[in-house]
Amino acid sequence: SMVGLQGRAAPWVQRVKELIEEGYLGKVLYVDARMFMGAAYRSPSLAWAAQRSNGNHILSIQGGHLTDLLTSIFGELSEVSAQIGTQVPTWQFAETGESLEADAPDYVMFNGTLANGANLSMHLAYVAAGATGWRLEMRVLSIGLPGRRCCRRRWQPSPWGPC
Repeated sequence: SMVGLQGRAAPWVQRVKELIEEGYLGKVLYVDARMFMGAAYRSPSLAWAAQRSNGNHILSIQGGHLTDLLTSIFGELSEVSAQIGTQVPTWQFAETGESLEADAPDYVMFNGTLANGANLSMHLAYVAAGATGWRLEMRVLSIGLPGRRCCRRRWQPSPWGPC
């Protein structure tokens, strides 16, 4: 289902998938994806997102989008382990001078094995205050003919500008 998971339809995602299917990248050995979002996510208008019980946090939203995007390109995960936590337990609002205790996760790291045997590493985080926008960087290492290839994509469609 693509309901709400539009990343898999992005032209660059489709192109990477085509390159793999065509054999251009050879055998994929390792996929590394990192997604960092700026402090704009910690704002008074999103204060409800500070609480894990509200269900809107980095694992349930951005983690779901990135996992779907990656598995649509590289195939399903056969094994996975993860670490998740809260690095910034107090949100400070410059606009109001107020603070808010937060227990919603603000980082997640996945390590796994894809069905084809390739290793996968994902790291998502809301970065320290002062950063703006968001960035997704993906690297793919493969063995192809005539040798190793690395496909790298940096995506910054943020309305707030680059990180």
